[in-house]
Amino acid sequence: MPLPEKSTEWPPKPFDRAQKEMRTWNAWYTGNVEVLEEIYRENNRQRPSQYAGGVVGKLARFFWGRPNPQQSHRLHVPAASDLARASADLLFAQPPMFVVGEDDARGDHQATQDRLQKLFGEDDAAATLAESAEVASALGGTYLRWWWDKEVADKVKLGAVAADAAVPTWKYDQLAGVTFWTVVNDDNDTVYRHLERHEPGRILHGLYEGDRGRLGRAVPLTEHSSTSWAADLVDSEGAIETGIDALTATYIPNVRPNRKWRPIHGLSPLGRSDFDGLEPLFDALDESYSSWMRDIDLGKARLFVDESMLKPLGPGKGSAWDGEQSIFTPMASGLGSMQNGNAPVQANQFTIRWQEHANTCAELLNAILRGAGLSAG
Repeated sequence: MPLPEKSTEWPPKPFDRAQKEMRTWNAWYTGNVEVLEEIYRENNRQRPSQYAGGVVGKLARFFWGRPNPQQSHRLHVPAASDLARASADLLFAQPPMFVVGEDDARGDHQATQDRLQKLFGEDDAAATLAESAEVASALGGTYLRWWWDKEVADKVKLGAVAADAAVPTWKYDQLAGVTFWTVVNDDNDTVYRHLERHEPGRILHGLYEGDRGRLGRAVPLTEHSSTSWAADLVDSEGAIETGIDALTATYIPNVRPNRKWRPIHGLSPLGRSDFDGLEPLFDALDESYSSWMRDIDLGKARLFVDESMLKPLGPGKGSAWDGEQSIFTPMASGLGSMQNGNAPVQANQFTIRWQEHANTCAELLNAILRGAGLSAG
């Protein structure tokens, strides 16, 4: 399957739908509150139930999608990223060991084992596997690919590619080919994308000039520094032969089935994110912590001081209260409002509902863990 020859929507259908969901999961994973506000405010504009009364209207409102006219402080709790890291730690807290069985090696068994150790047993491979597991937890799956460059390393290297940067081709539920894409330059209206398609026996490279919604036209690889290295290596079809019949990339789903995309052709083999269905709980946790912090802010001690106890700062400069002043000279008619029996200085401090907030946040965290299939322990 060659690379696209003409402009098309990118990513192509139905993967544009998956990209939209992954963008939301990635915003929770990275803790990008600006993107969260943008996503949920856009959803608010598209859903009339936001303005409806009753249960439907209430369920539709996300904390991060509400207007914030008073510019109150909103706190994001990195529960999603903590969940992804915990999931990765369960898999790769200890680097895995790869062993060749006595009957599996072709030729010298020890030489095969030594080569396997060099490929998988060093720190770089362990770090790549841990990275791929964390991203798979957030986005529902991960891709692993082999790459090699004698100017960089003396061995074939293992690399991880996030699921939101790939368009797969399936045969049944197995990966038959995949196109990885990277935005190498985004200059407002002009976007350059590098497409790298893995097929059995070869890897194709292409550079495209388009915009944020369309792939655009194919341009020579030499037009961007990030792809110029491949210009002298590809054949007339833009391919580099790998010398093997197998695919140099694979897909590892986080967990199946994918409940949202199960009936959708092309998306059903994708894995399910640990965040799937937990977005309202993430949102409620942020709202609860923000409410807690607002209680702390409102609970600060404040003094209400009679104007007769303020020190003038000069014409047009107002007055100030000196909390360290120890002596005040009373006026003949009485100091401030003391003549009415009220103290000239009154303290006010609201109660901080820390226990209620703590219990609420703890229960939300437990619900998040249960929804992801993890134990609070």
